[in-house]
Amino acid sequence: MKANEVVENLFRHESGHIISRLSSRYGMIHLSEIEDAVSDAMVRAIKTWSIGEVPDSPAAWLYSVSSRILIDVLRRKKFYYEKVAPEYKLSYEYENESEDQYSIIKLMLWCAHPDLSSKDQLGLMLQLVSGFSIKEISGALIMKPEALKKRLQRARAKLKSIESDLVLPELSMVEDRFPMLRSAIYLGFNEGYYSINSENIIREDLIYEALRLIKLLCQAPHQDIGISHALMALLLYHTSRIPARRTEDNSLILLENQDRKLWDQSMIKIANNYMGKAMNSDYYTPYHIEAVIAGIHTQTEDYTSTDWKTIADLYSKLQSVDQNPIVQLNYAFSLLNAGEIEKSMSILKSKEAQDFGVHQYLFYSVWSNAYEKSEDAENQKLMLWKAIDTAPNEATRSVLKDRMSKIV
Repeated sequence: MKANEVVENLFRHESGHIISRLSSRYGMIHLSEIEDAVSDAMVRAIKTWSIGEVPDSPAAWLYSVSSRILIDVLRRKKFYYEKVAPEYKLSYEYENESEDQYSIIKLMLWCAHPDLSSKDQLGLMLQLVSGFSIKEISGALIMKPEALKKRLQRARAKLKSIESDLVLPELSMVEDRFPMLRSAIYLGFNEGYYSINSENIIREDLIYEALRLIKLLCQAPHQDIGISHALMALLLYHTSRIPARRTEDNSLILLENQDRKLWDQSMIKIANNYMGKAMNSDYYTPYHIEAVIAGIHTQTEDYTSTDWKTIADLYSKLQSVDQNPIVQLNYAFSLLNAGEIEKSMSILKSKEAQDFGVHQYLFYSVWSNAYEKSEDAENQKLMLWKAIDTAPNEATRSVLKDRMSKIV
């Protein structure tokens, strides 16, 4: 592997760890200087390793160089402020470093400040913790790069004015942020798993980064760790089906047509293990219910054997506590497959296409399924055409057109 490829891979997986460790030592007030130091260290790595050998511990090398660069910068700034502008003060210590094994969790919790929107939280996490570029994040969040850049700059300025340091001596002091952190991670996963990107209908980078972040949460002690276990199980169940979700030409394969032999059984076993831990929670959450539903799908031999009655009952419980339109749409879909057509159509009639934003095509698609069950081919086609017209990418349109071609 070439030096630049090694560095790029390290940047993705280690930049967040380095930033979080340096932030814990010097405070978020110096976040810009910390990011610059890490970037400079990456550039030095490419130059140094291109003409020599990659060190035995490249991550440690990057941290050491980043730290030295940052200290030099802060020393120069301290000298400037002391001699030229004494009314300003820099707060930092660079002796007696102590390693904090939860520093990256603290950085994630800093990003998950309750004063920020979930998209801002996710954007900051992808940028600071995961090393994603503005272009990559804008693609994930369906925003223009310049608009996203300004939005994240405002979010960072807001956080700096609220919390200049990572003052988190105990994770228990910020228990209230863990739900927001899980929500942001789940949002990132969904952006990857149900991507509307025209080129990549499945974004593995977002999916596996979400898994990495939730795994970190499962390793950190906190009061509601069982909920983190439930989310981990849910994401693993979904991820296990990725090998069967698309064709070689990047077309989607619906659940009913997937080759279940391609599902990752080892990942499903790991998910089952997390699910067992999750069931020890003091109370159950929407993540628990969704994980149980996903587990039923992954452990059912074929599509026709699916226990839709149980799944419909679970979605009924889920939609009573989560009014997300997509949850209600899944409830309607499961009722259709369980044979309760009138009840399903009643739910669909209570919704509007606009309720589903960029996912309007799903609303029309389920309507077409309802009319198919009712043997109303004319309305089935009408709704399917609406689904095709509102589909976000060619891969989705291709699946819908294939369904249209099979209508007699």
